[in-house]
Order: sequence, then C-alpha cells, then structure tokens
Amino acid sequence: MHFYCSLYNMSLLKLFFSLFLMCWLALGVAQTHSANILVENEWEKLTEKDGFLVFSRKNMDTNIKEIRVIFEYYGSMKNTLRVLEDVAGYPNWVYKSIDAKIVDTITTDKYYYYISFDMPFPAWDRDNVILTNIRRDSFNQTVYYDSVAAPAQMPDKKGMVRVQNLESHWKIQQLENGKIRIDYNGLADPGGKIPTWVTNMVITSGPTKSFERFLERVQQLDAEMR
Repeated sequence: MHFYCSLYNMSLLKLFFSLFLMCWLALGVAQTHSANILVENEWEKLTEKDGFLVFSRKNMDTNIKEIRVIFEYYGSMKNTLRVLEDVAGYPNWVYKSIDAKIVDTITTDKYYYYISFDMPFPAWDRDNVILTNIRRDSFNQTVYYDSVAAPAQMPDKKGMVRVQNLESHWKIQQLENGKIRIDYNGLADPGGKIPTWVTNMVITSGPTKSFERFLERVQQLDAEMR
C-alpha cells in the first residue's frame, strides 16, 4: 500500500510542476514593475544553475508566489524574437505543451493565442487563452512582452480546465558585450483543487526547464544562419 501511495504522490508532484510551467507561457510587454497583478516586493533568490538566476516573492492578491528568472547568453535578437513569435512552435520548447495557435491578431504587436497542456492522470488537462502586447524600444535595444489571461476570448473546450488568472512579462535586451539578457517574471493560478502550499513548493523546485529548451532553440537557429 505504501508503494502505491508513493507512486501516486510522485505523479502529483509531476502534475504540480507541469502546472507551474504554464505561467511561463504568457509572452508580453511591460516592465518588471508595471503590472495588473504583480507587485513590487523583495525578491528572494532561490537558485542559480547553469547561468539561470531564479527568484520568487509573495503577491498581495493571491497566496501563489510570483516567479522571476534572469539569464544571459550569446545569441541574436532576431532569432530570440523569432522563437517567441512562433506561437505554433511553442510545444517544441514549452514544457508539457501539446498545442498552441494564434486565435486573433489585432496588430502585429497585439494578439490572442491559445495553448494547452497535457497533465498526468488523474488531473484534467489545462488550457490558456492569452492576450499578448509587444513594445519595442529601439533606443535601448530592448523588447518587452506583456501577457495576461483572456479566458473569455474563446469557448471552453471539453476535457480542459481553462486557466483564469495569469500574468507574465519578458524584458529582452541586447547588451553591448554581444549577449542577450532576459528578465522574466510571472504568476499563474492553475485552478482546480490544488493546495496553494504545494503549488508554491513546485514553483520553486526547478523553473528552468522551458528556458533551457528556449535557449537551445535560439542557438540552433543562430547556428543555421552561420
């Protein structure tokens, strides 16, 4: 009996880790401090691994913690943005993503997109509809992506739990030393009957999976251009 309970608990941990990663999907414009949900509090450093700095902090509107990831790498701004703009390609690097597509294009820098995730049994799969805005600051060689959940933009899908609360921000800057610096922060509530303390535990356990794959994709495109 203990053996089966352990397997079940391991499955739940994988589920919670997957749910956390959904908060990375929103790709949008805004400074780290300007947000509808996110607030300026003291960031607590959690880990530093392979050049990825990971932080978390409390949020005034929810018990779920915000996450922040900062990293630098040698790469081109062109291909960095190319990966972010390729919504249909998100399943190639966003952990547990199974489908992604543009829902409605308002302008070249403002659009809605849909993304869904495969959750381990017995949980229901999750999906998001997200509004993304992009701002390009050519003077500072910086691009901002700012995204928020827009669940009512698309009818609910059978067999999916629609994420209602999500916000995330990317600040992508070309540095003078030839590196790209990414400063990401976000928050997502996966919904459903998941204890907040478990969600927060998993949020802080290993939030570099998608970014590692993202970086691999950028470097692959850079290599193809050489």
